Amino acid sequence: MAKNKTNYTTMSLEQLSEALVEAKSQLDQAKISRRANDLANPARLRALRKEIARIMTAINALIINESEEE
Repeated sequence: MAKNKTNYTTMSLEQLSEALVEAKSQLDQAKISRRANDLANPARLRALRKEIARIMTAINALIINESEEE
């Protein structure tokens, strides 16, 4: 099973913000499914949390790089 890895370092701040909103939405849906005992893959929660952390790290790095350029 191949994992779909996204390179967040090449994305703009706007694209990263949209990806963050989408990932948080998916996490919320997965949490609801877990509570209803309907979640097929419980490891999906951990993967989504890690995905959100990666996006937030990329956002923070982009903000730091922009502030250093000024």
